[in-house]
Amino acid sequence: MLLGISTYSYGWAIGTEEYRPDNAMDERELVRTYIQFGLRCLQIGDNVPLHTFTAERLVALQKIVQERELRIETGARQLTDDNVRRYLEICQDLNSPLLRFVIDGEKYEPNNDTVQGIIRNALSGLKKRNVTLGIENHDRFKAKQLATIIENINSNLCGDQKVLSSGRKA
Repeated sequence: MLLGISTYSYGWAIGTEEYRPDNAMDERELVRTYIQFGLRCLQIGDNVPLHTFTAERLVALQKIVQERELRIETGARQLTDDNVRRYLEICQDLNSPLLRFVIDGEKYEPNNDTVQGIIRNALSGLKKRNVTLGIENHDRFKAKQLATIIENINSNLCGDQKVLSSGRKA
C-alpha cells in the first residue's frame, strides 16, 4: 500500500460537482501538497471530474505527473461504457494504474446485470492499458451484491476498492 492523499482528503477545499467554493483548490495545489508531504500516491476522485478538463489543462497535469514521476490514480462517477472508455484514455495519459468508479450517477442507477456487462466490456481496455478497475463500495449496492458482481466478472482487473488497496487478490 502506498501512502497518499485523495481529492476527498480536501473535500471542503475542493468541493463537489454540485458546489465548488470560490477559491477551490485545484490539481496544481493538490500536487504541491502531495510533494510537500513526501507522499507516494495522489488519487483524483470523482469530485474533480477529469473528463471536464480542457485538453490544455489535462496536458498540463500530464506534464507535471511525468516530470515529477508522480503516481496518480483516477476516479469517476456513473459507470457507463462511454465513461469507462473516456477514463481509460485519461488513465493512459496520466499513467494511472487504477481507475476507481462510483457506479451510480445523477438519475442513473444500473442494475447488477448492466454493471456486469459494462465491466466485461471494459476488460480488454483495462488489460491493454494495464489498469485495474476499483468499484467504490459506498453506493446503493449492498456489500454482498458488489461481491457477487465482482465474483461473476472473475478477473484480477477489477474488484472492490478496499480489496485492491490491501493488495489481496480480487
